[in-house]
Amino acid sequence: MALQVAVSNRDYTAKLVMPQVKLTPASLSWTAIGGPERAVIDGIGSREELFTLLDWLRCPVEIYDEYIDCVWWGYVHEVEVKIGAIEIGVSLDSMANSVNVAYTDGTERKSTGFFPDVTSADEYGLKHLLETVTEMTTTAATAYRDALLLARHYPTPLVRVSQGNTYSARLTCQGWWQTLGWQYYTDTGTSSKYTTNLISEAIVDYNQFLGTVAVETGSGITTLETRDGDSTYLAVIEELLAVGTSNNKRLLATVNQDRTVRIYEEPASTAISYYLGPDGRLYDETGTLTKDYKSPVGTWLKLKDVIPGSTDLSMLADPSVQFIERAEYVAPRRGVTLAGPLGPVALPPGYEGFVPGRGPARPTTPPPVDIIVPPGAYPGTPAPSRPPGEPVTPEPIEPGHSRLHLETRYARSPWQIGGAPRV
Repeated sequence: MALQVAVSNRDYTAKLVMPQVKLTPASLSWTAIGGPERAVIDGIGSREELFTLLDWLRCPVEIYDEYIDCVWWGYVHEVEVKIGAIEIGVSLDSMANSVNVAYTDGTERKSTGFFPDVTSADEYGLKHLLETVTEMTTTAATAYRDALLLARHYPTPLVRVSQGNTYSARLTCQGWWQTLGWQYYTDTGTSSKYTTNLISEAIVDYNQFLGTVAVETGSGITTLETRDGDSTYLAVIEELLAVGTSNNKRLLATVNQDRTVRIYEEPASTAISYYLGPDGRLYDETGTLTKDYKSPVGTWLKLKDVIPGSTDLSMLADPSVQFIERAEYVAPRRGVTLAGPLGPVALPPGYEGFVPGRGPARPTTPPPVDIIVPPGAYPGTPAPSRPPGEPVTPEPIEPGHSRLHLETRYARSPWQIGGAPRV
């Protein structure tokens, strides 16, 4: 199976003519809030061809499987090009083409208001920077705003020296939902409205990248529409989604391939879409093994043939039924990864993805996990220490096997609204 990458012009008019660079998706992820979240794409090619990728920032990206089904969509957020020991990277994180400075003039709190660079905004989209300073006159605050805009109105490349002597590139892509964090949201209205209406109105007011909004289930809950402009569209909308519905269910959102937005109620925990077996693989309702690179988020799974039927769970939240909050596909790569009874085990830092004879292929930072490493499994690599407790005996996954990592919650566990649990 080979996933194919398609990149379009920033105005979505046509697919770009691809350079002579071999592009390989390394990982894809999705979340129940937003849909496609992140994609990492590795590239190999000549120096001249690799440098053309630097102009792909904010270009739409679609990833297709062998059946021409689109499995991920979003835009290029960051590009890194490596030529020998020199790395050149450029990211939209460094860009802000509309700047506002909040300041104190005497005892009065003021702001300059957002001032855009129209040329940059037309090319990449409008991206706010809200800078807060202390005592400053209006003249000084305005000059500071203009200086910030001049310094950050275009993405700024960074250069560093590293080890190695390869010609390669890496594209880091984000889903369209994340762009809601690019701007701050102000609503001077004072009415109470249904939260789903406020969500829809906010996305329409954002008026960038995203299309029409389809609300499948009204929340039945009202709140004030007033917003002071200190929070982004993303923060406001996700807070409103977390309020849920009058049915005591959460609201979910996903951005479709055509960038339209779907708002809907979380399905009932009895609506099981997938089964997770002792082999750590995901199966659909018919018992067919699912494709690791297809998103299962926003649905319920049930553990199958894992928990003995004699186990008394009457005083516990049922762990056999879980909601899939996030999923990440990791493409096949060389080496061996340890796996436990429920799939790939998150090893202590520095011990995920060993290449025999060379040590860790990629560092990680998960919490400590009880692990026993078979003697001699990785020549020349020390076995990680483990805390006391019942060990998990790992089993190797054959090289070239892809993985699907799932982040789930129990059917009766709370979700969060601003740090407070909602049950």
